[in-house]
Amino acid sequence: MFRNPAYAALKADPIIRQTVACEWVDDVQGEAADDYANAVAWTLKQSPAVLKDDKWREDFFQNVVQPLQRIADDLMKYQPMICNVFTADTSL
Repeated sequence: MFRNPAYAALKADPIIRQTVACEWVDDVQGEAADDYANAVAWTLKQSPAVLKDDKWREDFFQNVVQPLQRIADDLMKYQPMICNVFTADTSL
C-alpha cells in the first residue's frame, strides 16, 4: 500500500499504520498457525510505552517468544523429512 505514491504521505501517520497493521493481523489469523497469529496480534496490540517494571517483558516472552520458539522447534523436527522430499532421486 505505502509503495503507491498516492499513499506515501500516509506512511508517517501512526493511526494509519496501526489500522494497516490490524488489517494484516486479521489476514494472518486466517492463514497462519494459531501460535504465530496470536504472537503477531499480541505484538501489534500491546504497547511498551510504560515500562515501570519487567511485566511487559515477561508478557512479551510468554506471548511472543515462547510460541515462536515452539513453532521453530516443530519446524526443526520435520526439517530432515522436508529435505528428503526435495532431494529424493526421482530418476528411478
